[in-house]
Amino acid sequence: MRYFNNLYGKFQIGKKFGLIVGFDIGAQQQRKANSGYHVWFSPVLIAQYRFTPKWVTALRAEYYQDRWGVIIPSSNLDGFAASGLSLNFDYTPIPIIACRIEGRWLGSIDNLFERNNNLTNNSFALLASIAVKLQW
Repeated sequence: MRYFNNLYGKFQIGKKFGLIVGFDIGAQQQRKANSGYHVWFSPVLIAQYRFTPKWVTALRAEYYQDRWGVIIPSSNLDGFAASGLSLNFDYTPIPIIACRIEGRWLGSIDNLFERNNNLTNNSFALLASIAVKLQW
């Protein structure tokens, strides 16, 4: 049996600043007919600032721990544990199109990330996306 909760609070502080505080937690039964559970969790904090109705930025800080490899399998004896920071800029030129550029860093005490066929303890990615909202 597996249980999962996505708990969060969204707070709008004035017209330009918003805050999301979240905590995801899950538990999976170790074995059928067993009362023990493997737990994983992830707290997150997202601060958002609206420059104009079309330009928004957000800073995200998060931590993820899955000691038993329920969601993220790991060959590491301590399972998977990592912290992350990301900064994104969103541009919505018209209501049905959203563009995003984001820099994201993940780090861990252990070498969990692959870079150039080697394991390392951190990872950085620069991402860009365009989303189109279609309604039928």
